[in-house]
Amino acid sequence: MNRLRFPALIGLIGLMGLIAGPAHAVREAALDGHWMGFGQSGGPIPVPYPVEADIVGTKNRRFMVNVLLPAVQRSLKVDGTISDSGNVNIQGRDGEFHMDAHGKLAIVQPGPPGTNNLPAVQLVALRYFLDGSRSHDDGFILLVQAQGGTNWQNPGPQQTPVDGHWMGDWKSASGGIPGGGCIEMDLRQFRTGGGIDNPNGGTLTSAFGGMFHMEDVLLPYIETPVMLVFDAVGTVGVPAVQKDGSKVSSFGAIGLCPSDPSSTAIIAILIGLLTESAPINEIPPVCNIRGGYALYGSFFDIFTEIPKGGNTSFDMGTFMVTPGPDD
Repeated sequence: MNRLRFPALIGLIGLMGLIAGPAHAVREAALDGHWMGFGQSGGPIPVPYPVEADIVGTKNRRFMVNVLLPAVQRSLKVDGTISDSGNVNIQGRDGEFHMDAHGKLAIVQPGPPGTNNLPAVQLVALRYFLDGSRSHDDGFILLVQAQGGTNWQNPGPQQTPVDGHWMGDWKSASGGIPGGGCIEMDLRQFRTGGGIDNPNGGTLTSAFGGMFHMEDVLLPYIETPVMLVFDAVGTVGVPAVQKDGSKVSSFGAIGLCPSDPSSTAIIAILIGLLTESAPINEIPPVCNIRGGYALYGSFFDIFTEIPKGGNTSFDMGTFMVTPGPDD
């Protein structure tokens, strides 16, 4: 089977492998649903920003996408296509704006071999161009799909929530000093009818937002370790019961470290598993999120890596967090 590897996220202690869409792996129906992430304008002021998109009606490798870009300040409805190998092309006009984007779909298997009934996490990296009667823009977008496809707002009744504070450690695959540090997450799961800020509004969806930080990170251009604080969006799937009675869910997140407009942003991709142990007698189950991470110095690096392979991250490794006390 021909597989286009994504080495920056592969081989992280065998936790996950990323396949950039062999022909028989790219299923049309799997594209439909809600996508979320971040982008960055390639203009004179490379400001990073959040992006949302909804793909509907995929048929004969054609689809319709509604994408919300800050430069337009409204949703654009344009047509797109996906090839057998996962190449994505979006082109069309909505009102005064014409959008042209191309990129690649990446299919992530978040668990090690032997993990039962676990759906993949899907990412897409795009280069876009936007022309309007009074404005022009171009840049890059990275999106992750909310688990469940078109059912992302009602993925299942047995979902393990990721709401709350999580804390643990990260460890760089390259070693060195410090070679790792503390990682903490504050995540809030989106709810139908209640958004992200109303814990009592509606049922849990498969999408979440929030933030996380990584301490003691060595950047390529700074000798002193720094703390990176990321805005985050991501997805968690419906749990699949394993042979030992534990429940595991696919977990994927994209983090954007806000930066000075005069410099590029730092982007994090985290892929792994949310695990809930099997209850033993009266001992309640224990949860953790563990997986691999990769850090990039620009959206261009990610856009280059997903279609072409290679390793353009400046650091990668593993992480594990467990529920911590809420502030």
